[in-house]
Amino acid sequence: MLREEVRHNKQHSNYVNNILIASRRAADLTNQLLAFARKGKYISVPVDIHMTIFEVISLLRHTIDKRIIIKQQLKAMPSTTTGDPTQLQNMLLNLALNACDAIQESGELIFTTDTVILSIDSFKHKVFDILPGEYLFVSVKDTGIGMDSETKKHIFEPFFTTKEKGTGMGLAAVYGTIESHKGAIKVASEPEQGTTFSIYLPLTQLEASDVDNEEKKRPFNRSSARILFIDDEVLICNMVSEMLENLGYTINVCYNGKDAVKIFKKDSYDLVIIDMIMPEMGGKETFLELKKIDPDIHAIFSSGHSLNTENIQSSGIKGFIQKPYRKSEILQIISKVLHGK
Repeated sequence: MLREEVRHNKQHSNYVNNILIASRRAADLTNQLLAFARKGKYISVPVDIHMTIFEVISLLRHTIDKRIIIKQQLKAMPSTTTGDPTQLQNMLLNLALNACDAIQESGELIFTTDTVILSIDSFKHKVFDILPGEYLFVSVKDTGIGMDSETKKHIFEPFFTTKEKGTGMGLAAVYGTIESHKGAIKVASEPEQGTTFSIYLPLTQLEASDVDNEEKKRPFNRSSARILFIDDEVLICNMVSEMLENLGYTINVCYNGKDAVKIFKKDSYDLVIIDMIMPEMGGKETFLELKKIDPDIHAIFSSGHSLNTENIQSSGIKGFIQKPYRKSEILQIISKVLHGK
């Protein structure tokens, strides 16, 4: 919101962009923790790994040492797996950034893909529970300093790091992502001989679609709908109510479920947005009380954790949005629930 106000002031815009970058880094670290604990939100769509690699390389070219040469040997046909595009991109980006950190001054970073058939004996030490069949093979190789056998034993452990300023969550998040996508990962490395991470993801014949860009193209129409927003975090309530009021929505804010039930009895609303984790009366309990008052209630759940979407839909909830969300994301789900767009 502040960025929109100061977009014509270059210096102020730079300050705001730094705030956004710092906030996003904090959110990304939390998402890495959730990915390892398998409590983050995942979507499951066809993902073209070649396109994901192109995106990662595009990001790297602006951040890594220019003396590091990036190479591609992309032979997979098809190159599509099923999973969460953001999680898969973060996985490859984490591996690539680790590789670049391991390269001292100059060297090579090599992305390779192929399609392979894994037999039941392919993974003798059944760390990953994968089935025989066709897999998408992806490797990230560097010509860096490599690792000794003791370091290799611990690299996927949360908070283990050999970097002075590292969080130790990058490779742990990679492991969690691979596991949640029913894949497997191997590492080969020797001191001064570089490192190769080999990833195996289930292959799909489905064609990848750019869902994210389609969502971004949707226009947001002004609306006079009445929304009851329930969240115990005052900062979120203030920001969201101002965002939506600027688009014509009428917003009433509640900081707990009990007050929301009292207000809902007195007035009618087109939509209710409910935080899942609140003191005294949680989101689910609040929704059930509101549903007693209006069985046809339109409601959206909000949470920092993922939820079982099947259970949500069967209970009558119309949608779910995971924190932290941006302005475009909250507007998209409201538009979808209220207007079917």
